[in-house]
Amino acid sequence: MAGLATIISEEIGIDPETVKVEQTLSGDLDIDSLSRLTIATHAEDTFNVTIPDEEIDSFLTVGDLVEYISSAKA
Repeated sequence: MAGLATIISEEIGIDPETVKVEQTLSGDLDIDSLSRLTIATHAEDTFNVTIPDEEIDSFLTVGDLVEYISSAKA
């Protein structure tokens, strides 16, 4: 989670400590589609996973993305 929080915080300019798994990407964090793509690309590089483009918009919360990355690494 810490690595993902850092990726998100760098993209949207907030403190990584404020990123919580229950936060919604578009509502709470105000992440637009371009930022989602950038976050997904950085997550792929950082965690050595593949996130298909068609999956990116299906993640509603930070936790959804964490769960996907965790299961993709398993």
